[in-house]
Amino acid sequence: MAEYQRRKAAGEITFNGVNWVERGEQPSLQDISDRFEEIKKKVPDVLREARRLFPNESIIDLTKRIESTLGGDKKKEGTEPLTEPLTEPTTPKPPAPSATTSQPERERTRREEIDKIKEELGGGLPDPFSALEEFDRLRQEKGIVADEQELSALRNEALQGKQELRVFSSQQKGLPEAGRLGAIDEAERNLSFRLEGLAIRERAILDRINTKNAYINTVLDLGEDDYDRNYKEYTDEFNRNLQATKLYNEQLDDEQQDALTAFTTIANLFQDKQISQIDPALSTQIDTLSAKLGIPAGTLQNALLTQGKEKILAPISVTNETGGKDIYFFTQGAVRSV
Repeated sequence: MAEYQRRKAAGEITFNGVNWVERGEQPSLQDISDRFEEIKKKVPDVLREARRLFPNESIIDLTKRIESTLGGDKKKEGTEPLTEPLTEPTTPKPPAPSATTSQPERERTRREEIDKIKEELGGGLPDPFSALEEFDRLRQEKGIVADEQELSALRNEALQGKQELRVFSSQQKGLPEAGRLGAIDEAERNLSFRLEGLAIRERAILDRINTKNAYINTVLDLGEDDYDRNYKEYTDEFNRNLQATKLYNEQLDDEQQDALTAFTTIANLFQDKQISQIDPALSTQIDTLSAKLGIPAGTLQNALLTQGKEKILAPISVTNETGGKDIYFFTQGAVRSV
């Protein structure tokens, strides 16, 4: 076997696809068996693929085709090699281009996103809608207060006329019966005419007031609808931005994330308790958090004392152009920087 391998490597024997040829000699059975085993190991499932390509040929002819394809430059006369590849060629896909982005570029993009969010939320929450305040304003603006004052004056005038009639009637007791009754009848007719005029004016004022009140009620309903819609739009946008900004902090290491979480907890408790001063122990603790975040000592303390009434929902850490850290606080009303 070793001699065969040596002679094969030296080119002293060649295989023409079916027979070994060496100066007119034939290879041994062992050589043929070794070659057959070599082919079996090299091309598994080749025969199955050949039968698919040439279904009408016998197994012997297919074997010859395989040998002529794999065995060398020569082929046995009358046997054509395979005209199609036994397996589909596979071309390795080139590696996808690496979409790498430099760290400064990522940080710049993050700062731009924060600025965009601050601009979108610059107006903060929509102004609270007070139906009572708006109602009072519209009553003054539409003159309902003046109408009600006029209506009250008319009703007082009617009451005053009736009171004057009673006084006049009591003053006629000393007169003769016929004269007294005639004077009272005359006074009653005059008062009735007067009250009729007042009633007409009263109905006109009431109609005017009712019309204005209907308008005011419509305005109040629309105002409440506008506020509800604006509040929902703001809240939806706020929640989207809140989720987006939380993703920024996922790039921080565990220590930095813990520092942001710790300061958020301190700040919100500070606001709940309405504390206005920072004791030395808390000052040291907060400056330690600042150091972990890579910002100057005292920065977070100043933010704590000026945070306002709204609680911090999410802190954001962004690397600035100089390599330092910018800290933003995401509250219900806005995004503000430290």
